Amino acid sequence: MKNSIHYFLNLFIGMTILLCMTTQAKASVSLSLTPYIGIAAQALNQKMPGSFGGNVIKGDYAQANIFAGLRFCDYLGIEGGYETTPLQTYMTAVPAGSTVFDAAVVNPPEMHSGKSQIRDWHASLVAFLPITDQCFKFLASIGVTRAKVFYYDYIMADAFSVINPFAFSNTFAASKTVLRLGAGAIYMINDCAGVRALVGWNNTSRFHQIKSKEDVTRVIKLENSWNYGLGFFVEF
Repeated sequence: MKNSIHYFLNLFIGMTILLCMTTQAKASVSLSLTPYIGIAAQALNQKMPGSFGGNVIKGDYAQANIFAGLRFCDYLGIEGGYETTPLQTYMTAVPAGSTVFDAAVVNPPEMHSGKSQIRDWHASLVAFLPITDQCFKFLASIGVTRAKVFYYDYIMADAFSVINPFAFSNTFAASKTVLRLGAGAIYMINDCAGVRALVGWNNTSRFHQIKSKEDVTRVIKLENSWNYGLGFFVEF
């Protein structure tokens, strides 16, 4: 986790230093406000430790990102947006002797069925580094994400499809504000439209203990998440 934070922070600081040097090399940089809006299709990887949900709940999601931003000049801006995954379902067989949600699975083995969703609002400071006369540029960002996670799990039967007389459900839900870092590249198709590829990292390991609403001895934990996206945006 520390290596990821240091990598992105160094990247952001390095780009900031480069753009400052570029700015000093010019006679002046005029303040020119440029708003933009866009949408991105993303792949989200949100893993869990194995015994805290990772051996039951899927960690890969499709994700949509609707974003809007404001560039103050060629090198600096702010951006905010909303990300969401669809409600994703799963069905997983867990053998006896395993540990699920920090609780031991005893005979009979369990068949888990459930659904999950991750949503967030985010805001970031963004640094841009133009490379080829505004047509191609790198970007790096640092900000915060207000993430909301939801997991519902139901032990519907044992692994042999026999209805489990001890069947019960667990609901895990929590919200938290976490650090958000990103890096990517932009290509302008014309004067007002462009595409971008972006890699993001979120410090979601801060969700270190989410207890079940039905049974507080059942717990899930999240690892830090990554998302990889390709987006389209329009400037005004």
